[in-house]
Amino acid sequence: MSHKNTLIVGIGGAGANFINGLSPDSVRVGSSLLTITSNVDTVEESAGKVIYLEDATLNPLGNGSNGSPEIGRILAEVHLEKIMQEFAPYKRIIFVAGFGGGTGSGVTPYLVEEAMKQGNDVHCAIFMPFTFEGRKRDIIANEALLACKATNAHRYIFNNQDLFAMSDDNTTFSEAFRIADKALYKWADGMLTAEVCV
Repeated sequence: MSHKNTLIVGIGGAGANFINGLSPDSVRVGSSLLTITSNVDTVEESAGKVIYLEDATLNPLGNGSNGSPEIGRILAEVHLEKIMQEFAPYKRIIFVAGFGGGTGSGVTPYLVEEAMKQGNDVHCAIFMPFTFEGRKRDIIANEALLACKATNAHRYIFNNQDLFAMSDDNTTFSEAFRIADKALYKWADGMLTAEVCV
């Protein structure tokens, strides 16, 4: 079977925002976009193909995984066959997610492991939470990061708290997030222009 080049997968809210912010010019020939979300509002707003992690019991209102990585992972397990069918044609998969919530933290490590088993060349761009987001999100994020490390996938960590080192006292949080987005888009562009190892 012939393989396409790269699939960029945005998981959860942060991943979906990244996918939506990509300009058409930044998506290289042979690359495709996929959003995996548990929030029905994201489905309506997403660019490219979307897999909605719906479940009448775990996600009856379509408003996400309620901050639970366990629910996020189970939702991914329910839809695993459909997800892996989307992964199959590609040599390289780039996951983009924010850690600290339920969907990004629960779905990403699980799908990274499954993609590695399938033989994909897997890369992960991960946003870690600000300290003001609280201890609970920090614990969830670090547990998810450890799970990703255990897969031996390539990891690129963007620590939101470090954004303040690139800003001044007048920088708002929305401006700080835009700084992060700019850095991530630059990184992604470099990934997409790099040669794919066979």
